[in-house]
Amino acid sequence: MSTDQHPTDLLRLGFAEPPPATPPEDRPREPVRPRQPVLDRLTTPMVELITRMDRAFLATADADGECDFALCAGPPGFVHVLDDRRLACALLDPAPRLATLAANPRISVVLVDGRRGLHVNGHAGVVDDTWLRAAHSCLPPRFAGSRWVVVLVDEAYLHTGPFAG
Repeated sequence: MSTDQHPTDLLRLGFAEPPPATPPEDRPREPVRPRQPVLDRLTTPMVELITRMDRAFLATADADGECDFALCAGPPGFVHVLDDRRLACALLDPAPRLATLAANPRISVVLVDGRRGLHVNGHAGVVDDTWLRAAHSCLPPRFAGSRWVVVLVDEAYLHTGPFAG
């Protein structure tokens, strides 16, 4: 029993000793795949969902596989579609910790509106506003001066129904 637990904590749960750990399976778990097709680009319905969103969930992992998860929020448009293979997310204050991208550029972005969810897997990097605006003049002016996470889409798919996220 760990020293930070009170002896009765496990007793309240009905255990005199901690339950045995479930051994991991010998083979990697197959990823759960959506019913919608997995695409390598953003479609019109995906872009329409992105333009309405005021929050995005970003998941990354460092070189050792340690995961990090951040909720980014802002007014609609803070996640901006650059083209059908790239999107950019303005990092507004307080900016999430995305140092993991320097060691491992893989990212997962999830946007959910309650009825539908969009899941994007890809590679990303953090860039400054000046550099991104030089390449993409279409960025909303209200986010001038922000840093941006630019995501190159490897996989994109929609979820629908009660478990859209």
